[in-house]
Amino acid sequence: MAKKGLVALLYVLLLLVGCKADNAETGNVIRIDYEDVEVKNGEWVKIDSFKFEHVGRLEHVKRRGGAKTLEFPIPSSEVVVRNQTLTRKRDYNSKVFPLHIAKYLQWVNKKLPKNKEFLVTNRFLLMYEGTLEVIKRDSSKIKISTSKEYNPIVKATDKTK
Repeated sequence: MAKKGLVALLYVLLLLVGCKADNAETGNVIRIDYEDVEVKNGEWVKIDSFKFEHVGRLEHVKRRGGAKTLEFPIPSSEVVVRNQTLTRKRDYNSKVFPLHIAKYLQWVNKKLPKNKEFLVTNRFLLMYEGTLEVIKRDSSKIKISTSKEYNPIVKATDKTK
Protein backbone atom coordinates (compact mmCIF):
# COMPACT_ATOMS: atom_id res chain seq x y z
CA MET A 1 0.00 0.00 0.00
CA ALA A 2 2.78 2.42 0.91
CA LYS A 3 4.46 1.58 -2.40
CA LYS A 4 1.34 2.60 -4.38
CA GLY A 5 1.10 5.83 -2.41
CA LEU A 6 4.74 6.65 -3.12
CA VAL A 7 4.30 5.93 -6.83
CA ALA A 8 1.19 8.14 -6.95
CA LEU A 9 3.04 10.94 -5.15
CA LEU A 10 5.96 10.73 -7.57
CA TYR A 11 3.56 10.80 -10.53
CA VAL A 12 1.81 13.93 -9.23
CA LEU A 13 5.15 15.66 -8.57
CA LEU A 14 6.34 14.89 -12.10
CA LEU A 15 3.15 16.35 -13.52
CA LEU A 16 3.42 19.51 -11.44
CA VAL A 17 7.14 20.11 -12.00
CA GLY A 18 7.74 18.68 -15.45
CA CYS A 19 5.18 20.27 -17.74
CA LYS A 20 3.20 23.36 -18.45
CA ALA A 21 -0.04 22.08 -19.96
CA ASP A 22 -1.03 25.23 -21.84
CA ASN A 23 2.29 27.14 -22.14
CA ALA A 24 0.90 29.74 -19.74
CA GLU A 25 2.55 31.82 -17.04
CA THR A 26 1.22 34.52 -14.74
CA GLY A 27 3.00 37.43 -13.12
CA ASN A 28 2.80 41.19 -12.76
CA VAL A 29 5.64 41.65 -15.29
CA ILE A 30 5.73 39.81 -18.61
CA ARG A 31 8.66 39.74 -20.98
CA ILE A 32 8.91 38.41 -24.54
CA ASP A 33 12.33 38.27 -26.21
CA TYR A 34 12.12 38.23 -30.01
CA GLU A 35 15.82 38.76 -30.75
CA ASP A 36 17.05 36.43 -33.53
CA VAL A 37 14.09 34.02 -33.51
CA GLU A 38 11.95 32.60 -36.29
CA VAL A 39 8.19 32.74 -35.87
CA LYS A 40 5.98 30.69 -38.17
CA ASN A 41 2.59 31.38 -39.66
CA GLY A 42 -0.21 30.50 -37.23
CA GLU A 43 1.86 30.78 -34.05
CA TRP A 44 0.48 33.14 -31.42
CA VAL A 45 0.96 34.79 -28.08
CA LYS A 46 -1.93 35.74 -25.79
CA ILE A 47 -1.71 38.50 -23.18
CA ASP A 48 -4.64 38.14 -20.79
CA SER A 49 -7.51 37.64 -23.27
CA PHE A 50 -5.88 39.43 -26.23
CA LYS A 51 -4.47 37.08 -28.87
CA PHE A 52 -1.72 38.23 -31.24
CA GLU A 53 -1.43 35.80 -34.17
CA HIS A 54 1.41 35.65 -36.68
CA VAL A 55 0.30 35.49 -40.32
CA GLY A 56 2.33 34.41 -43.34
CA ARG A 57 0.08 35.61 -46.15
CA LEU A 58 -1.59 38.99 -46.21
CA GLU A 59 -4.50 37.70 -48.30
CA HIS A 60 -5.35 35.24 -45.48
CA VAL A 61 -6.08 38.19 -43.22
CA LYS A 62 -8.31 39.76 -45.88
CA ARG A 63 -10.03 36.51 -46.84
CA ARG A 64 -10.63 35.41 -43.24
CA GLY A 65 -12.44 38.62 -42.40
CA GLY A 66 -9.47 40.74 -41.39
CA ALA A 67 -9.80 42.18 -37.93
CA LYS A 68 -13.10 40.34 -37.38
CA THR A 69 -11.39 36.92 -37.46
CA LEU A 70 -7.83 37.80 -36.49
CA GLU A 71 -8.18 40.58 -33.98
CA PHE A 72 -4.48 41.38 -33.76
CA PRO A 73 -2.54 39.98 -36.76
CA ILE A 74 1.24 40.43 -36.77
CA PRO A 75 3.69 39.22 -39.42
CA SER A 76 5.54 35.94 -39.19
CA SER A 77 9.23 35.73 -40.06
CA GLU A 78 8.34 35.18 -43.72
CA VAL A 79 5.30 36.77 -45.39
CA VAL A 80 4.10 36.06 -48.93
CA VAL A 81 2.57 39.08 -50.63
CA ARG A 82 0.52 38.71 -53.83
CA ASN A 83 -1.00 41.20 -56.17
CA GLN A 84 -2.51 40.63 -59.63
CA THR A 85 0.81 40.13 -61.41
CA LEU A 86 3.43 39.34 -58.80
CA THR A 87 4.05 37.05 -55.84
CA ARG A 88 6.98 37.80 -53.58
CA LYS A 89 8.29 36.79 -50.20
CA ARG A 90 9.27 39.28 -47.57
CA ASP A 91 11.44 38.34 -44.61
CA TYR A 92 10.71 40.25 -41.41
CA ASN A 93 13.32 41.05 -38.80
CA SER A 94 12.05 39.49 -35.58
CA LYS A 95 12.68 42.74 -33.69
CA VAL A 96 9.60 44.31 -35.35
CA PHE A 97 7.15 41.86 -33.74
CA PRO A 98 7.12 43.53 -30.30
CA LEU A 99 6.53 46.90 -31.96
CA HIS A 100 3.32 45.53 -33.49
CA ILE A 101 2.19 44.13 -30.15
CA ALA A 102 2.99 47.42 -28.35
CA LYS A 103 0.94 49.31 -30.96
CA TYR A 104 -2.02 46.95 -30.49
CA LEU A 105 -1.77 47.25 -26.70
CA GLN A 106 -2.25 51.02 -27.11
CA TRP A 107 -5.50 50.27 -28.98
CA VAL A 108 -6.55 47.81 -26.27
CA ASN A 109 -5.90 50.44 -23.58
CA LYS A 110 -8.56 52.71 -25.10
CA LYS A 111 -11.19 50.11 -24.12
CA LEU A 112 -9.85 49.40 -20.61
CA PRO A 113 -10.31 51.31 -17.35
CA LYS A 114 -7.33 53.59 -16.73
CA ASN A 115 -5.99 51.53 -13.80
CA LYS A 116 -6.03 48.29 -15.90
CA GLU A 117 -4.04 49.69 -18.84
CA PHE A 118 -1.00 47.85 -20.15
CA LEU A 119 2.29 49.77 -20.01
CA VAL A 120 5.48 49.06 -21.96
CA THR A 121 8.15 49.54 -19.31
CA ASN A 122 11.43 49.63 -21.20
CA ARG A 123 11.35 51.29 -24.62
CA PHE A 124 15.11 50.83 -25.05
CA LEU A 125 14.71 47.04 -24.90
CA LEU A 126 11.78 47.27 -27.27
CA MET A 127 13.56 49.32 -29.92
CA TYR A 128 17.09 47.95 -29.81
CA GLU A 129 16.86 44.38 -28.57
CA GLY A 130 13.40 43.30 -29.70
CA THR A 131 12.24 42.60 -26.15
CA LEU A 132 8.77 43.56 -24.98
CA GLU A 133 8.30 44.11 -21.24
CA VAL A 134 4.77 44.89 -20.04
CA ILE A 135 3.06 45.62 -16.72
CA LYS A 136 -0.43 46.80 -15.80
CA ARG A 137 -0.83 50.27 -14.37
CA ASP A 138 -2.26 48.81 -11.13
CA SER A 139 0.48 46.11 -10.94
CA SER A 140 -2.10 43.32 -11.11
CA LYS A 141 -1.27 39.92 -12.58
CA ILE A 142 -1.03 39.31 -16.32
CA LYS A 143 -1.51 35.89 -17.87
CA ILE A 144 0.63 35.15 -20.91
CA SER A 145 0.25 32.01 -22.99
CA THR A 146 1.64 30.88 -26.33
CA SER A 147 1.14 28.33 -29.05
CA LYS A 148 2.99 25.08 -28.43
CA GLU A 149 6.14 25.67 -30.52
CA TYR A 150 6.50 29.44 -29.97
CA ASN A 151 10.23 30.26 -30.28
CA PRO A 152 10.54 33.63 -28.50
CA ILE A 153 11.53 33.44 -24.83
CA VAL A 154 8.44 34.23 -22.73
CA LYS A 155 8.63 34.91 -18.99
CA ALA A 156 6.24 36.14 -16.35
CA THR A 157 7.66 37.27 -13.01
CA ASP A 158 6.41 38.88 -9.84
CA LYS A 159 8.22 42.09 -9.00
CA THR A 160 7.17 44.31 -6.15
CA LYS A 161 7.09 48.07 -6.37
